[in-house]
Amino acid sequence: MKQIKHILLAICLLTSIAGFGQATSGSCGENLTWLVSGSGNNLTLTISGTGDMEDYGLYPSWHSYRTQITQIVIDNRVTHIGNNAFASCDNLPSITIPEGVKSIGDVAFHNCYSLSSIEIPNSVTTIGFGAFQNCTSMTSVTVGESVTSMAGHTFEKCTSLNTINFNAINFTDAGGFSHSLSEAITLNIGDKVQSIPYNAFFGVPLTGELNIPDNVKSIGEGAFAFCENLNSVIIGKGIASISNEAFYKCSNLTSVIIPESVKNIGNESFSGCKSLPSITIPETVTNIGMHAFNGCSSLTSITIPNSVEEIGNMAFNSCSLLSSITIGEGLTSIGIGAFTGCNNLTTINFNAIITQVASVVGLGFGSLTKPITLTIGDKVQKIPDYAFSGSVALTGELNIPDNVKSIGDWAFFNCSNLTSLSIGDGVTNIGMYAFNGCSSLASITINSVTEIGYMPFGGCNSLTDVFNYSPIPQNISADDYIFYGLTLSNINLYIPACSGDLYRSALVWQDFNIIEETCTNSSITDVVSTENANIIGYYSITGQQLLQEPESGLYIVLYDNGISEKRIKETK
Repeated sequence: MKQIKHILLAICLLTSIAGFGQATSGSCGENLTWLVSGSGNNLTLTISGTGDMEDYGLYPSWHSYRTQITQIVIDNRVTHIGNNAFASCDNLPSITIPEGVKSIGDVAFHNCYSLSSIEIPNSVTTIGFGAFQNCTSMTSVTVGESVTSMAGHTFEKCTSLNTINFNAINFTDAGGFSHSLSEAITLNIGDKVQSIPYNAFFGVPLTGELNIPDNVKSIGEGAFAFCENLNSVIIGKGIASISNEAFYKCSNLTSVIIPESVKNIGNESFSGCKSLPSITIPETVTNIGMHAFNGCSSLTSITIPNSVEEIGNMAFNSCSLLSSITIGEGLTSIGIGAFTGCNNLTTINFNAIITQVASVVGLGFGSLTKPITLTIGDKVQKIPDYAFSGSVALTGELNIPDNVKSIGDWAFFNCSNLTSLSIGDGVTNIGMYAFNGCSSLASITINSVTEIGYMPFGGCNSLTDVFNYSPIPQNISADDYIFYGLTLSNINLYIPACSGDLYRSALVWQDFNIIEETCTNSSITDVVSTENANIIGYYSITGQQLLQEPESGLYIVLYDNGISEKRIKETK
């Protein structure tokens, strides 16, 4: 009788855990076993042994206890946590993953609603699809140093997540933090992390300040795209290139610090950062990619440093509050419509020494209507083809300084609000259609120009005065249509003294109303010296000091006794 009572007691103890027909232990891998212990709604699941846990297609053997399990103990010799292993243990508040684990399987902790935090040890290299999906109470995640890949939806619908401690040194495959659906997450990047991979935090609601430490060497494409709650970014000194779309549409970003280590700003890297009021591009940057700052509608000014050589297509398109642009000396290429849609622009400081423009729409100023003042820097050598073509916003007087050597084809085509043009002494070539269609242009000053392209002043219907300070008229023909459509006899042509005979016999020029300075010394044909006086300088007829005596033409000689005289030297 006593023996029967003992047997009944043993059965009762077992059923308090499992109930009739439910196993409380078994195998879960080649060298692993599982055991459920405890009572009622406070059960402990223990995984013992060595090696990889089995991957479960649907449910593991202990699945029926899932709502009663409050603790899981994993042997530190376990190397793999199997697929579905602990899914739906919805009363599990915490778990310690031992250092021996190298991989975590798909949906391993899926629907563990009570799990409050997780620390992925440094031994883990891969985390499976949806491994912690729908862990709605999870507030903190720590990713260990050895993790290299994290399959999609790893932390999907972890709606309480607010902190990510990211320590993966060579993370190469990401996507696990997308779709967390939480409201605000702080990201802490560890001091051994070397790369932030492609789309690593795409769409994650990162908030506050993001500090990318100096140990990080690369930021992958789209790494922080659509992080719409991010306020400020400090990029570390280890970064040489900001990848394409790296911060695409971070719409609340108000501050970005780019270090001097950066040489390249990729395509669309800050596109759509509509709250960004300013950006400092360091002197080390050589390339600004296509659409790089497209739609940064709060930018008010931008300075392109002298180091920048290329600006891509539409780089600053639709920066609608941009009022001032300074273009540096080193620029060699500007893409199509780089500044299209910058409707508030009023000031352009153009300093590019030698520049080529990629398209007939030039810099994209053609669509702007607010009056713009253009200042050309003192080192610019060429106004590039199409540079300001169609820029009706350019108004008033345009002064092209003496340092400019040539004006490209179509450079100021249809700049219909320019009223006065002064071309400096250094310009020797004006390209075809350069000022064609500048219908408000009333006055043109030409100094040392020797070559004039096809139809450069055609359609300048308001032209009344041309000041040509070249002592020898440029050799042009009626076939060049230099002043196409204009009645030249109604336009005053002002020329240097002693040049009248040459202009009156020159094609095209002879058709103007010629007004000549008084000629007082037309017989001088060679260099003349003054007794007991030394020549101390040569000057153009407009007073510009020359580096040496001209080989031909009209010029001024200054002596050390204060005497000056005009001279004409004919080409021999």
